[in-house]
Amino acid sequence: MNYLATITSKRQFTIPSNLFKIVNYKPQQRLLINVVDADAGLITIKPMSQLVEDMAGSVPVTSEYKNLSLNKMVEKAKDDYYKNTI
Repeated sequence: MNYLATITSKRQFTIPSNLFKIVNYKPQQRLLINVVDADAGLITIKPMSQLVEDMAGSVPVTSEYKNLSLNKMVEKAKDDYYKNTI
């Protein structure tokens, strides 16, 4: 099925509401955009969490990060990073 969106002067576009519901996106959700064919203007869009699932098991996770949500992992990593840079 095809959907129509318009790019604004700020280079933004809105995902049509019925498509938004079909793909089950949520407000404020992070999306990963991949260029498939730049000459054809072809991209793919998928939830950032999918990248994490795709990479699951390929990157070791230390015990301090196990059982944390992705958002909590990022928050903890930022906190740890900034503690060490000050």
